[in-house]
Amino acid sequence: MNCSQCFELLPDDHSGPCPRCGHTNNAVPSAESVAPIIDFKQVNENLTNANLCRIRGQFSEAIEHCVAALKLDSQNHTAHSLLGDIYRDQGRLEDSAQWYRMAIDIHPNPVDEARLSSVENAISKLVITEADEQKQLADAKEWGGGTTNLMGVKPQKWLSLITAISGIFLIITLIILFRHPSVKGHQRTAGMQTTTSAQPAPAPTLQLPPQPVPPVVNSTGGGLPADQPVGGTIEPRQDIHSAPPPPAQSQLPAQVQQPQSRLQTAPVLPAMPGVPRGEITNAPTDNTSPAMSSSPLTSAMQISNMQNTGNGVVAIIVTAPSNWATAGGRQAQTTLMRNILRAARTGLGSNPDYIQAHVFVEVAYGSNQLSIADGEVARASATATNPDTASYDALRSAFVSFHWVNSRTTSAGVSAGSAPQVSSGN
Repeated sequence: MNCSQCFELLPDDHSGPCPRCGHTNNAVPSAESVAPIIDFKQVNENLTNANLCRIRGQFSEAIEHCVAALKLDSQNHTAHSLLGDIYRDQGRLEDSAQWYRMAIDIHPNPVDEARLSSVENAISKLVITEADEQKQLADAKEWGGGTTNLMGVKPQKWLSLITAISGIFLIITLIILFRHPSVKGHQRTAGMQTTTSAQPAPAPTLQLPPQPVPPVVNSTGGGLPADQPVGGTIEPRQDIHSAPPPPAQSQLPAQVQQPQSRLQTAPVLPAMPGVPRGEITNAPTDNTSPAMSSSPLTSAMQISNMQNTGNGVVAIIVTAPSNWATAGGRQAQTTLMRNILRAARTGLGSNPDYIQAHVFVEVAYGSNQLSIADGEVARASATATNPDTASYDALRSAFVSFHWVNSRTTSAGVSAGSAPQVSSGN
C-alpha cells in the first residue's frame, strides 16, 4: 500500500505513521468497514414468496419472507412497500403508512405515494369516527340514561317540556269538567229518552162484542125459521195486512239466474324463459369498455389463475415448463418479460376498473409450485407497450417492478451457460 500523503510505499499490514512524512491516516481498512455482498437472487426469491403468501392470505408467512429479504438488503424499497401492502390488507393502517413512508424515502415513486395517500385518508376518517363516538359517550355520561340529543335539545329539556305540556292539558280538562257539570247529565238523560222511545209499543187486541147468529133460511122454501135463535159468537176477523202464505213448492222457479259480471280480467302472461315465477329481474346493462388487444403466451406458458386482490390490482398466475427453473441469460429474460406483459394486458383488459396487474410465473417443483419470477405493470404502461415488438429496454421500463431468481446467477449446481435452451418466442 502507499501513503495517502506522500505516496511512500508501505507494507500491506502497516498501521502506524508514515516513516517519511509522519502521516497517520494509513491504517488498513478493517473487515467490518467493507460493504457486504448482497445475494440478490435470494432477496428476489423471498420477495416473490412474500407476494404469493399475501395473495393467499398467509400474512404471517409473507411478513417472514419480507424480513428475510431485508436482512439481506436493508435498503430494498420493494420489501418496504410490500410490508405496507400486507399491513394494509390486515387493517393495520398505522403500520402500513409507516412502511410506505420508508419505501418512498428509499426510492420515491408514484405508486407508493398513491398507496400512502389512500391509507392516510382512511386513517383520517377513522379518527373522525372515533372522535364522534367519544363525544356521544361523553354526552351520555353527562345527561345519563344513555339518551342522545334530539334535534339539538338535551334530554332534560325534552323531559321538562313534555311534563309541562301534560300538566297544562290535565288542568284544562279538569276546568272544563267542573264548569259544565250539567252537560254530561243532560246527555245521559237524552240518551235514556232516546232509548225508551226507540222501543215499539205492543199492538192493542181488538175485542168484539158477541153478536147473534142470523136465522137459518130454508133453501127449499118450506118451513119457517126457528122460533128461538141459537146463541153464539163471531170469531174476530184476521188482519188484512198479514203476510200471504208462502207459495207451494211446485210454484218455485226451477233455477235463479245470477247476473253475469261485466268486469274484464287481464290474461295471464307466461313466465319469461329462465326466470322463476314471482321474481323480478333487471335487464343487463353493458357498461364495460373494450379489452386491450393482446396475444397468446409463448414458450408453452399459460395463464392458470386470475383474481382481484382489491384496490384496483389483479393478480395473475402463469404456469411455465419445468426447464425455466434453470434458464438464464438475456434472451430468456426477454421472453419472460414479453409473456408477463402479455398476461398483464389480458388481465387488465378483462375489467376496466383494474389499474395495475401483478403477474407471477411458477414452475412445477415436485407436488408443489415454485415461483421463479414476478412483475408489476400499470395500465398505462401495458397499453403503450407492445409485447410482441418492444425492445429489451422498452420492456424493462414498462414494469413498475420485476424480479427473476435467475436474473444475476443460475441455479445452484448449474454452471453459467449449461442451462437448458429456452425459446425466445415472439
